[in-house]
Amino acid sequence: MPKMKKKTKTKNGNTAEQELKSTTFFKEFQEWKELEGVGFLLRHGIKSTKHKRRTGMETVEGSSRGHRDHLPKLIEIMDYDDFIGETELNYIRAYIKFIDAAKGKKADPARIPYHNNIYDKAGKLVGRKKVYGHWKTAEFVKYSKKYKGDAPVPDSWYSYNVNNLGTPPPHQVIYSEKSPKGLKYILEDALKELDDTDLKFEITRLSNPKELYRLSQVKQFLESQLTPALVKEGVINAKAIAGKLAGQKFGVTGEAEEAIVRRLSGFSEEEVAGDVEEFTVKVSSAVVERAYLASTKKKVGGFYLHGKVLDKRPRKEGVPVAKSWLDILKNISDYPHWMAMLVEYDLPMAIAKQLRPYMQNLVDRNKSIELSAKLSRLHQFSQGSKIGSISRKIEKLVMKYDRPKKRSGVHPIRTEDINLLTETQLEQVAKYTIHLIEQA
Repeated sequence: MPKMKKKTKTKNGNTAEQELKSTTFFKEFQEWKELEGVGFLLRHGIKSTKHKRRTGMETVEGSSRGHRDHLPKLIEIMDYDDFIGETELNYIRAYIKFIDAAKGKKADPARIPYHNNIYDKAGKLVGRKKVYGHWKTAEFVKYSKKYKGDAPVPDSWYSYNVNNLGTPPPHQVIYSEKSPKGLKYILEDALKELDDTDLKFEITRLSNPKELYRLSQVKQFLESQLTPALVKEGVINAKAIAGKLAGQKFGVTGEAEEAIVRRLSGFSEEEVAGDVEEFTVKVSSAVVERAYLASTKKKVGGFYLHGKVLDKRPRKEGVPVAKSWLDILKNISDYPHWMAMLVEYDLPMAIAKQLRPYMQNLVDRNKSIELSAKLSRLHQFSQGSKIGSISRKIEKLVMKYDRPKKRSGVHPIRTEDINLLTETQLEQVAKYTIHLIEQA
């Protein structure tokens, strides 16, 4: 018995792999092809006198075309000479519709007409009458010279009444609900199983790398790589990140993400049917840098992100302007180490300047050492993203407070000018900062 194999297909450098969870229908179909009556469908289906033979599906109503015109294409699909896409699934759906509509009509083997001779008691031929489903009736064998003495087929295989047809083998192999199953029910099984097809994509080429950031798991991975270990003085080690990215397997969340993966891979549902189980992204370092263009993060370790393709440094008259960590350190050398680390991980200097006086009252030497040790451990074990998260939460609270209704003010994010909050607000921000570090 042939086994179902994984099918792979490559398009524009990207690869799709299609694998069925179950192959029950495939096994059933292979056994079905050996049944009595299948060969009849292929040889003796109703031939149209108005149309040339072709394997495309037509509406059954009013058509004289039969199974022999449709079955070869179905065998090609079911034997997996082709990749299974929505086009093939539509053909299977159409075949089921054909089978349902054909029952009891011209394309039903049970209604194929034959003629039996009618003899009188003296054995003289006096006429002919139609019989449907099979020609080898008991009456035919009785008067036939060639087949005299042969056993006739079961009387359930034929009928002289067009409104009460028999069930010859070619009819049974299509409509039987019992074992062995008829083609109608095998195809229905096939649709159910093909709907559960698992797809795996390998993406190596894509026209818009920034779309990777619209895939939640890929975005999470790429963001996790923006640490001082892989970003030295703002320069992204894109080659190392690309290597790590290639070893990751991602899933999709919802239909929107599945549509993005299909678009990036270039494989439509018409070409490849099924649900995306997983995908990999194996791209160049330049593509990885372009993907980071979609990131909202601008700095790592106090440096603006930049590389061969990516450059998030601010510009003045077209020239990049970016303070290095050493420059920042000169300005905050009199700050506690833990506050300096928050500035290193993107806490705006204007906010740090406002908090400093309040921190001196809230944090003694022992507490300062404790907070510094906590942030240092995070930095040491490449968990700088947690420090950055603390900085962003502090900044968010300041933004909430810094929205005066009756006084003019300058937002501390946009300037180095100090825009003092109220003493109560600054004390709350200072306490919140300490709490965030302790809970990190």
